Amino acid sequence: MLKDRISNVSPWTLVTLAGCATLVLVDQWRQQMPALLSYAHGTLPNLVAVPTLTFGFLMLRFPERRRYTDVEATQQRRLFRGFWAAAIVVTVVWELAQLHGNLVFDPLDLAATAIGAALAIVLFRNLRHLSYRPAAEPRSGIE
Repeated sequence: MLKDRISNVSPWTLVTLAGCATLVLVDQWRQQMPALLSYAHGTLPNLVAVPTLTFGFLMLRFPERRRYTDVEATQQRRLFRGFWAAAIVVTVVWELAQLHGNLVFDPLDLAATAIGAALAIVLFRNLRHLSYRPAAEPRSGIE
């Protein structure tokens, strides 16, 4: 029963969990070794921000693998593009807001955001086929 539930999880859920775990680990890493690899400390959260936000929102709509239909595939692609664009805007606006106030603006964070945006596209293109159950697989789980 548990194996069926786990095998039915969408790749978007797994990517989101991996992104959240990465952010937690980076935060712990920052507390343990603040001076070591300061560029990685500062830019790694921006690198994973766009994929984590994008797939986190996509996960809310597609938490489990579903049967493939053209309508589902079109909707998933459209939602991905919208969430992807929104995640980029939010991340860039947050970074630019750091120009004022007590936060530190780093142009490398914008570069890391762009790399993360490209990574999100690569992940979506390579994993989208895994978000559907095989046609011969019996129906299970919540639709």
